[in-house]
Amino acid sequence: MTEENEAALGDLPRLLAEPPWELDPLRDRPAEDEPFIVAGLEPPDDRTITWADGERDRWLADRPNEPDVADWDAAARGFAKEHEWDQEGLLAWGPEELFRPLVAGWRPRSSHNGKGLVARFGADARAAMLAAGSLSSLVPFLDADVARAMAGRRFDPSSFALPDIEREWRERHGAAAVPFLLPDALGRSLRPHRAALLFLRAIAEREGTGAVVEAARGAHGDRAATALAALLATAPAGPPDAATRSEGCKRPPFPKWADPAQLPRLRLTTGEVLPDAAAKNLILLLAKAEDWNDHSGIGRAVDQAIARLDPAALAGFGWAVFEAWRANGMKGAHTWALDALGRIGDDTTVPRLVAVIGGWPGSNRQGRARDGLKVLVRIGSDEALLQLHRIAETTRYKAFGAFARRMLETVAEKRGLNAEQLADRLVPDLGLDAGGATVLDYGPRSFTVGFDEALVPYVVDGDGKRRKALPKPGAKDDQWKAPAAYKRFAAMRKEARKVASEQVRRLEQAMLAGRSWSPEEFRRFFVEQPLIGHIARRLVWTAGETAFRVAEDGTCASVEDDALEIPGDARIRIPHPVALGDAVKPWTVVFEDYAIAQPFPQLARPVLALAGEERETGELARFAGVTVPYGPILGLERSGWQRGADHVHHCDAVRALANCTAWLEFAPGIRLTDLAANPEQTITRVRLTCKDGPQAYDPLAVSEILADLTGLTGG
Repeated sequence: MTEENEAALGDLPRLLAEPPWELDPLRDRPAEDEPFIVAGLEPPDDRTITWADGERDRWLADRPNEPDVADWDAAARGFAKEHEWDQEGLLAWGPEELFRPLVAGWRPRSSHNGKGLVARFGADARAAMLAAGSLSSLVPFLDADVARAMAGRRFDPSSFALPDIEREWRERHGAAAVPFLLPDALGRSLRPHRAALLFLRAIAEREGTGAVVEAARGAHGDRAATALAALLATAPAGPPDAATRSEGCKRPPFPKWADPAQLPRLRLTTGEVLPDAAAKNLILLLAKAEDWNDHSGIGRAVDQAIARLDPAALAGFGWAVFEAWRANGMKGAHTWALDALGRIGDDTTVPRLVAVIGGWPGSNRQGRARDGLKVLVRIGSDEALLQLHRIAETTRYKAFGAFARRMLETVAEKRGLNAEQLADRLVPDLGLDAGGATVLDYGPRSFTVGFDEALVPYVVDGDGKRRKALPKPGAKDDQWKAPAAYKRFAAMRKEARKVASEQVRRLEQAMLAGRSWSPEEFRRFFVEQPLIGHIARRLVWTAGETAFRVAEDGTCASVEDDALEIPGDARIRIPHPVALGDAVKPWTVVFEDYAIAQPFPQLARPVLALAGEERETGELARFAGVTVPYGPILGLERSGWQRGADHVHHCDAVRALANCTAWLEFAPGIRLTDLAANPEQTITRVRLTCKDGPQAYDPLAVSEILADLTGLTGG
């Protein structure tokens, strides 16, 4: 753009023209701080636990593998000598009467199963989780210690928690948290004052200032309520404000590598270009925005200023800053360049960021990789969450994938969903219409793109002739439309391959887990979804006890090809052949008659069962003594088996499914640092346990585990 298109100073967002470090730090400062100090206040002694619907059951189900303990009394006596990880396993599985007294006095340095222990032991686990700094497991608690820990985390950069744990706690408890925060907010100690004040402002934004002040009055009296009202009244409409001044507003040092002259130009939404000085101010504000809490006023004001900038130009600017940071060595002092993408990035940022962070765990940048996942969550679009889900499911770095899954669970909980329900909503439609097709325009000619049952795209030209691929643009085609359409087709084909692989795997897991959907969810996410509809038509489904398939016209048909109406209160599942029983054969005939190829083995899936004493003892002696190469053992991980505790010398594996857990032991073991050292492994023991007792083995779980072991041993 030309110079005359540059925005005038008065047209710029105020924060970009007048950043807080250029303002008088004493402006609007209250003449007297004393009215905000109320000495002698003490938080209430009350302690409460508030659970969200179904939350406790979900947490209780999430626990580590059951330890191999023969004598629980002896385990309880030796509890103090165990490693913290082993202690958590004992607490999760041991008899409650033995371990409840132990958890009350337990003080771990960290916790990997805090939520499960809180769900099991309630208030008795509170002190242990405080000691471990496990804030995510303390969200249901409301008391003085938890309130201070939640508020204080913002000022403790060494602490670790999933994003927005503090916000979740505030929203859970609302104005009821005010009495516990008020003594610090009205006290003289600066750091607790800042932390509590930011929390109270956030609660006031959500619940209303009046509700917060009245909660203070009810617990601490009129003087405290008056002081709080006056203190909240200093909260800004924009910068500068009291909270900003309390954080300090010195001008940050400008990173030389982020020269605005070398970056894409920023524009207002009205089209004018920002002067370089305003772009420089934005860079400095982005550098400080993550330090300034969103509720300090500056964070909100930065977002308000950003809202007046052209989104596409802003996203391109942010990516250029990020790339400049990478080129300058990715110094830790400037990680804000990564964090800022969460504030100003868009869907064009997402695939580029995913391509970069995917390799970071393998280059000893695990912390940076986790920060990149947080950026995807902050962008928050369906595309960003889809990519986060892909990372969780496909990355070869286990810790990275586990972190991505935890973040997805956090996002899902915020939306009132579980992770699987969120995944249902993240399947891309590739811009297809309700019939699963789209038209690509070359100008003088156009092509219709559809997908077959395997999600392989095909092209139909204007004469109705079917082609395998889209032709390259020709000289007579529109010079803009045709290349764009051709590029879109290539992207659709690549994306469809990913979607097919992901969704087939996801639906197979849904079958094994016994997931169910309401008729409305089934129609929305499967029958009417332009891509997944193709896969849905290649499976057998059940509504209650009634099996059906989805016909080409989207209706439901019985095994006799009669139309079916699904009751509104039915739960729809993908049945395992164990559940179909004798119906497997007639359904197999139907699918053969219609030449329907299933996306994964369902009707042809083997059904196996325990034999003889196996049901009583759980010992699967038929597999013991068999020698197999190490490769197939490592390949068990694709079926859900996990390595034992020793991740260097791999000599056992475990798989938990439904109420069953299988342990596989082998010798001499696989040395993962030297796979060729022991190419042959002999299975020494296989055992199966059922948490509900030996008479309650889940037949689906037993069949799947036996199929894995049969495939491993070849018999």
